[in-house]
Amino acid sequence: MPQGRQDACTKQDTTHQGHREGELPTFYAMLQLSVRDLKALRASVACRRCHALVNLALVVRAALIVACSVAFISTFGVLFGPQSSIPAVGIFVFILCVRFVGFNYAPEQNLAAMAVLFAVLTAVPLLGQHAGPFARLVLNGLGLMLVMVVAVDDPRFGNGGTYGFGYALMVGAAYDAPVEPAQVPARLATMALGFALCAGVYWRCRNRTAEAQEACAAGAEFRYRTIGTALREVSLRNEKTRYHIRAALGISLAFFAGDVLGVKRLMWMGLVGSSLLTPHGTGVRDRIWWRVGFSAVGVGLFCVVYPAAPPLIQAVFGMVIGMCCGLSGKYHWTQAFNTMGAMLLGQTMFGMGGAAFWRIADSVIAGAVVAVFSFAFNRGMNRLAIDADAA
Repeated sequence: MPQGRQDACTKQDTTHQGHREGELPTFYAMLQLSVRDLKALRASVACRRCHALVNLALVVRAALIVACSVAFISTFGVLFGPQSSIPAVGIFVFILCVRFVGFNYAPEQNLAAMAVLFAVLTAVPLLGQHAGPFARLVLNGLGLMLVMVVAVDDPRFGNGGTYGFGYALMVGAAYDAPVEPAQVPARLATMALGFALCAGVYWRCRNRTAEAQEACAAGAEFRYRTIGTALREVSLRNEKTRYHIRAALGISLAFFAGDVLGVKRLMWMGLVGSSLLTPHGTGVRDRIWWRVGFSAVGVGLFCVVYPAAPPLIQAVFGMVIGMCCGLSGKYHWTQAFNTMGAMLLGQTMFGMGGAAFWRIADSVIAGAVVAVFSFAFNRGMNRLAIDADAA
């Protein structure tokens, strides 16, 4: 720490000991942390100057993510047209994920797993956009299961939610607004560029598993797993496989319920499912009330704030909401801000009242479907475990 800053902290007699000893991350390193980690770091800081530095990192991090996402999505729009906007959102999120979380395979097989992910996300929307509800249910179940098994080897890092989100986003958007035949080449080019960017980011960062890092640090040899190993490990007695099945079928059933009931925004149905289905079997029970309740909070806030905002604020309302999401470390408030962002788009299609109705209705319907399915699935798996122990 520079002497002047250290003296300032000492004079206040509130120096953060870790920062004084050089243990507080650099500003660049703080930008790599999650919102929750930054807020936990802020809570541990006693020095007011250090506290302000962490707050600055929070704001700069959120601003950079919003600015980069706008530039990224706009670039895809310029290159490939409006059809690329939704896929670009998913690709941007994938890039943020693969910087830190690999697929736990050897480097070349990581790229193969990524290729499988992008192949599914390219094919399923195009194959299912004109299919019936039952055909979509089968297609989504198989597609999501393949994505989960190949790409989500260690769900603890939240990559299952990331890829589930991307799947629901891209597939749901195609169901809501099918890709026209003339747009198919542009969609293929969009996904090809997305794969190339994600592969480049992964190769640059060279993510490795925690076990590999520990083995290398100890000077031992580490043998990476293969995709074949992941496929052979699929079993109902495997807790990871149970999560894969629960997530794949839960999101698929959310889409199916929306299809059968004729909801106006199928993408929202899938997104609800992807946000509720965590690696923990009880996650749905814990999250559903926050999801439905704060969807209503987000709708209410949007209906009050947006019409009252001056035209200048309305013009950048999406970026303001993005900043709020970037500063929120709580699931329920992130959900409220995401709902406000969805309302911004939805009100252009359905009007304010229609968007509010469908946003809440989708959350209630999808939440109920996923909750019932998750409860039944967990009961069935517990019964299977009891029968196995008895045998």
